[in-house]
Amino acid sequence: MQYLANPGTYLLAVLFVLAASAMPSIAQDLPAPVCDVVIHDELAELEDARVAVDLAKSDFAAYEKIFKMIEGLQEAGTIPHMDYLKAKYDRDAAKLALEASDLILERQAALVEQYRLICNKTGSGGEPQERASAIRKAYARYRQADCSSLAKSIEVAATKLEFNREFLTKTIELRREKFATNTQVILAELDVDREEKSLADANRRTATCRSELAAK
Repeated sequence: MQYLANPGTYLLAVLFVLAASAMPSIAQDLPAPVCDVVIHDELAELEDARVAVDLAKSDFAAYEKIFKMIEGLQEAGTIPHMDYLKAKYDRDAAKLALEASDLILERQAALVEQYRLICNKTGSGGEPQERASAIRKAYARYRQADCSSLAKSIEVAATKLEFNREFLTKTIELRREKFATNTQVILAELDVDREEKSLADANRRTATCRSELAAK
């Protein structure tokens, strides 16, 4: 969700979850326009997530074709090794981006379902206790998808870090041979440092999410 772009909706969403978890009957009394605004915004985010999956599929298909072409040239010894590594990284990164997009779509769908249940917009009716149970299940699906999405970010960071380390090694070799500058080496080192921090952050966030999920 674009919380920063729409702080009002974010605050309303927090109130919805608190109301539904603490006393489901409160959510039933929320003004219809308030529910409509939040659900409308989340449905827009859901559609954006669907589009992102379609775009990621196209990206992966294109990078897969490029990699296969480069792989053939690599086997023939007609291209530099770094060109092959870059094509491989682009293909792997596109695959991970597609998998991450699928998880984000799953998470957003669970979030929309949760809000619809809180606002009693599913048309299923039912007793408050039944609705509260359904809300908790939808929330659990959302948190599970959220943790899975965070775990995927570990793979993304690790893949990028592996490539940047290889690129740094090659840049240092080129510097020794006078084909690269000190500036290029420093920038390559910076890329490695940034990805190491990104990987550490992804691990920390994922561990926290899984710990919170297990405590529920």
